[in-house]
Amino acid sequence: MFECNLRGDIENKLKAIKAAAKKKKVVFRGNVEKGSFHKDVIMPVLGKMRVLGGNYRIQGGIITVTITVKPPTYNWDKKETEVRDFIESD
Repeated sequence: MFECNLRGDIENKLKAIKAAAKKKKVVFRGNVEKGSFHKDVIMPVLGKMRVLGGNYRIQGGIITVTITVKPPTYNWDKKETEVRDFIESD
């Protein structure tokens, strides 16, 4: 779990987050209060697998992101920094 400050208009920031998620083939559902996201991939032999999942809550200009599904070998410190930088940008 991590928290980020949302700068500027929260609705516009959420639209930008949704657009960025769509480009990365991440399903993003929610509104200015709460929501969820996930990414599935098709693996040979194994079929459809969820490789990323989580939820968020926005309160008082702060977004709390909780990752509930993640690959064990992924560098999450780096990814959290990237996500945090994007969310907190103007």
